[in-house]
Amino acid sequence: MVGVLRFALAAALLLSPNTVFLDSASPERSSLSEVSILESQVINTHHTGGAFQNEFTLAPSNGSSLKVWMQNNSNVSVQFQVTRNGSVYFDVPVAARSQEPISFEDQLGIGLTGTYKVYIYSTNGTSLDINVSARQF
Repeated sequence: MVGVLRFALAAALLLSPNTVFLDSASPERSSLSEVSILESQVINTHHTGGAFQNEFTLAPSNGSSLKVWMQNNSNVSVQFQVTRNGSVYFDVPVAARSQEPISFEDQLGIGLTGTYKVYIYSTNGTSLDINVSARQF
């Protein structure tokens, strides 16, 4: 029964309209927040001011999932961009006073790799007020 459920879950992830396929991982938007003690936190910050940029490299030994989350505390929309190895996988607007979680899942089970960059900016030049978190688990 567990095997059938795993297969159904894997099939659902592969058929999700928000899934983008990578060589070893596929990202998808998620509304669930998962926190585990067995994770590697690569970003955890509150940022005010100009554009935010942070780059980090993942190791397979740290897990097969990555969750990048940003909360826009400001009164204007901001642009939220996530790239992997130089390719843009998400570039979405985040409305004022809202949040956007993005998940990457390794479909092969060997762990996530690659260099990821989170870039958040205002399209009209106003200052940012954001919280950003990224965890590999």
